[in-house]
Amino acid sequence: MSCTCSYLYAPAIVETKELKERLVSMKEISSVLDEGKKVDVALIGLGNPYKGSMQKLGYLKDNDLKQLRKIGVVGDIGSRFFDESGVVVSHPLNDKVIALPLEQLKKVKEVIGVVEGTHKVESTKAALKANYLDVIIIDEQTALALLEVK
Repeated sequence: MSCTCSYLYAPAIVETKELKERLVSMKEISSVLDEGKKVDVALIGLGNPYKGSMQKLGYLKDNDLKQLRKIGVVGDIGSRFFDESGVVVSHPLNDKVIALPLEQLKKVKEVIGVVEGTHKVESTKAALKANYLDVIIIDEQTALALLEVK
């Protein structure tokens, strides 16, 4: 088996939809996104927008988090926010994300999700429910929390 790695040198979320459109039309960015559509295996992380790095990095403001919570967001993959069923939510932030859509992720032959932390239990359950993941690499505490019957 051989593989290659490509880097997407772009912010996860930009200020405006127009800026996003300009950036994704650049060859350096569009070529990496096009490559992402053709992969056989994807290694992804799952996020919790309320306890993750997106707020620390300045991508999400307090008002964004309040709105996301109000519409039922429990997690994200590639800055694409989804609800407890794994359905991508309708929110203006989606128009400013530089990443492949989650529907494209479902077309990848094998998606490996990496999860660490019990604060990601809800997002992991939703991602599994939506069939975004084929394999999961997870820490013991989070695995035990996922297995708890409620």
